[in-house]
Amino acid sequence: MYTHRTFLFILGYHEDYIIRRLHRSHATRLDAVVLISPSPLAGALKRAYLNLEAYLSKIGLNQPKLIQVPQTSIDETITTITRELRKQPQPIILDLTGGNRLLATITLLILLATKKQVEIYIQPETEEPWEIRIPHQIIKLIHNPLTEEKKKILQTIIENPGITIEELAKTHNKTPKTMKNYINQLKRNELIIQKGRKAAVYPTQWAKLII
Repeated sequence: MYTHRTFLFILGYHEDYIIRRLHRSHATRLDAVVLISPSPLAGALKRAYLNLEAYLSKIGLNQPKLIQVPQTSIDETITTITRELRKQPQPIILDLTGGNRLLATITLLILLATKKQVEIYIQPETEEPWEIRIPHQIIKLIHNPLTEEKKKILQTIIENPGITIEELAKTHNKTPKTMKNYINQLKRNELIIQKGRKAAVYPTQWAKLII
């Protein structure tokens, strides 16, 4: 169980998507809530911030930390966001649903460039129950790509969904024990799942995308 996380949002004109993410991810008082917004904060953005501040106080969560970003130059924007994000605990739960798209893009690129442990969510603008989730294990592959050996194993799994570890071992001339180690690593990366009595191996959608 996480003891400290940072929930990171680009503040938009409505606070609903922020509240939904905090509920869906079971935020607690041990978690930080951080908002990035253009400076100065005014109009609908200010109302959304005050509404969120009141709501978090009501349900007993920490008050949001507001990072107001001057948009006088791209260098100053990057410097401000980078400096402030260094202070935040990891993992970072980044929700890109609302707010200024330029700030969202810059924030995402900073998190990737600084190799933060980040998990990304995008919710529909309505209250539909589905969402896009990009787990931090997938993002880590940007900096630490799969070896050629693992790619070949993953390719075999994609071409033969439901294959067993024994069959994979035979195909790739490995011992079952060695193949099991590979499978455990791919599972940790959320690239495969196992199910059924024989623990058959199936690719996830992320595996298909990467290969």
